[in-house]
Amino acid sequence: MYCKKCGSKLFGDEEVCPYCGEPIDQKESKEDIVSKRLSILEENKTVREEIDAINKEYSFSAMKEEKVEDPGSIWYAVLGYFVPIVGFILFLVWKNEKPKSAKQAGIGALISFVLNLVCIVPIVCCIVGSSFNGM
Repeated sequence: MYCKKCGSKLFGDEEVCPYCGEPIDQKESKEDIVSKRLSILEENKTVREEIDAINKEYSFSAMKEEKVEDPGSIWYAVLGYFVPIVGFILFLVWKNEKPKSAKQAGIGALISFVLNLVCIVPIVCCIVGSSFNGM
């Protein structure tokens, strides 16, 4: 026999369900109990769907990030020029989040790198070459 309120299986001739306290009707059929359990399951399913919808709404709203102001600054270019590796790293880190600032840092690093190639490398080559000529 099963409880008509909670659907728990009952053993013996209890007058009250030990799980929910509902008075036991001895004449209740198994079909009534099955239909009661199905209605409880449907209620639980509806509640679960509502909870899932609420969780989904809040998780997506929590994931939305506010756009960060990115005015860009010439100082990132200056930093990239004097410390090219930092400018390059800032470019890589910020290219999706702060594209203007990333571009400034990248341009500064690129200018520094090109000027080093154009100016410093020939000077070093001349010094090294003259040391070999002098021998």
